[in-house]
Amino acid sequence: MADPESLRNIARSRAPLSTWLGVVLLFALFGVIVLAIIGPSPRSSDYEETRAKKRMENLKNLRTPGSTRTKALCAFRSVAPWN
Repeated sequence: MADPESLRNIARSRAPLSTWLGVVLLFALFGVIVLAIIGPSPRSSDYEETRAKKRMENLKNLRTPGSTRTKALCAFRSVAPWN
């Protein structure tokens, strides 16, 4: 069995410089990959505008008198016993 003092020394020993350098280089590699993927992607700031336009179109389609939803609601109202 190993000497307890030598086990304590192994547990306290610092990682070699090459390990730290490898971790830093790995982190840098991930950074370069992210920059290569995200960097050339187009930037646009009209997300909220397009979302609002689509929402308004959906609301307008739901509220038009000839829409399927309006017809279904009116048909239900004429059948409902409490009206």
